[in-house]
Amino acid sequence: MRWSVAPSSNARSRTDNGSLTCSAAAFFIGFLLWFPLASAEKADLDGTWLQLSNATAPIHLTSAGEAAVADYVPLRDDPDFRCQPASLTNVIGIPDPPWEIRLHDDHVEINFEYMDVKRRVPVDPELSLEDAPYTVTDHPHMGRSVGRYEGDILVIDTGDISEGYVTTLFKAEGHPQSTQMRYEERYRADGDRLNYTFTAIDPVMFSEPVVIEWPRSWTPGVELQVFDCIADWDNTAD
Repeated sequence: MRWSVAPSSNARSRTDNGSLTCSAAAFFIGFLLWFPLASAEKADLDGTWLQLSNATAPIHLTSAGEAAVADYVPLRDDPDFRCQPASLTNVIGIPDPPWEIRLHDDHVEINFEYMDVKRRVPVDPELSLEDAPYTVTDHPHMGRSVGRYEGDILVIDTGDISEGYVTTLFKAEGHPQSTQMRYEERYRADGDRLNYTFTAIDPVMFSEPVVIEWPRSWTPGVELQVFDCIADWDNTAD
């Protein structure tokens, strides 16, 4: 399956036969809310998950952050238009494509349909972020991650993130991130629902932490498709 990224809309649509548009995905998500596909006994994170909410959160910027937003030029600064994910937030926050989580004894795989991002997170409370591997081998700018369990909650910390934009999804502005950005993710399964909380802390760009909740629904039988992004326009800007 091939996706084409175009600057005319913030929406990403699948372009093959039988594909889903964002509107169709919203209908499907609503269907899942009324007819759960899993029993309440499911209590682990393994499986494929589809986002239930595209919620946003207030972002309070420092003066440096405000200057970066004012200087933002989408075709120049949003690497999504070059088929390179801008950040974990951009990949996680896209409402249409599903995720796949696979638990292992010493690591977690989190695979995303969007941009074909394959993430691997070591689960080792003794491992420092400085010594951790890049969370996405093909995209080292997305940082290094380490996971741990707090009871039935998987917690993932991410650091060593490159300067750029933490999100380019909302409105027409990019929200910046510095090399001091840190992410904390919290995953907890509750039956067929995944409660997911994302916290971004950047003292250079944000005057306070940004906390977003993006719940997801378990979707057994759904398989990730190949995204195969192609930048099919001139993405240069003055």
